[in-house]
Amino acid sequence: SYCTNISMTRTSSRKKKTKRLSSTPEFATPQTESSKKKNEKYNRSETDKVQSPSPVPILDAVVHRMSNLKYTPRSILQLATSPIGNTIAIAREGGSVELVDPNQKFRTLSIIHGLRNREVDCLAWSSFNEKSNETSSSVDYLFGASRDGTMFHLDFNQTQQHGVFNVGGGAILALETLTNRSNRRFLAAACEDGRIRILEYTYPEEMFVQVTSLSVGGASSPVMSLAWNEKQLTLYAGVIDGTIRKFDCRNFERQSWKPSNVRITVENYGKRTPTRVWALLALDDGTVVSGDSLGHVQFWDGNLGTLIQTYEQNERRADV
Repeated sequence: SYCTNISMTRTSSRKKKTKRLSSTPEFATPQTESSKKKNEKYNRSETDKVQSPSPVPILDAVVHRMSNLKYTPRSILQLATSPIGNTIAIAREGGSVELVDPNQKFRTLSIIHGLRNREVDCLAWSSFNEKSNETSSSVDYLFGASRDGTMFHLDFNQTQQHGVFNVGGGAILALETLTNRSNRRFLAAACEDGRIRILEYTYPEEMFVQVTSLSVGGASSPVMSLAWNEKQLTLYAGVIDGTIRKFDCRNFERQSWKPSNVRITVENYGKRTPTRVWALLALDDGTVVSGDSLGHVQFWDGNLGTLIQTYEQNERRADV
């Protein structure tokens, strides 16, 4: 009886297996869990390829942030715009001179580091004609002057000062370029000893040659500012005694000058100290514009010496 029971259980288990196998069709294969996951991933990737747009480009860059750096640029002493007007020269405290491009958000193109105990207090541009292979082109030169009495050429290509020349008249307080239709270029230097020295810069020797000098009244009257009128060939000088002097150029090539009888006196409001004429500008129609230590911007008739108009820059009468 025991043997018969064992045989019956074996047959019943075989019947159950055959029923389970018969429930699945012959052509289908059973799927495991791993195969199901693979199929799901494949279907998702196919749908993503159809629906997802093109990938956005990513810039591979590293950003450095510094919270402990506080950059304070040095104070500006002088500004000078090139003859074309596409660059600006900036003289900063410490003797350094920068060349920036205003059309590119004042990007620094070049810089000349300063020398010890030599501040660049005056700047002036001048153009020279360079001839090479029967072709001529104008090149802009920048000149600087210091209160130690020296003048020099600022070369931004080699980033250094060239042709340093001592004028011999004390501190140089103003610098002006004298231009005309001729190819010769002269520089007028307003000196502390009360004289205006006219110098010529020889190219390509890179040397300063003093041609002549103009006197405004002795060592007690330093010249503070200069202005040149190219059409009328006149030079105006602002003196520390509160006057504006005029000089007429008879011959530009020979640098023959004659002091004019026109003498402009700036108002001082009854003060003992005379008004300082810090800035001068000569217009083509003969008008002279002055900026003084009382905060006035005044327009003068350069031929007669009479006052045309006065503007107060501010209520506190800060220097112009």
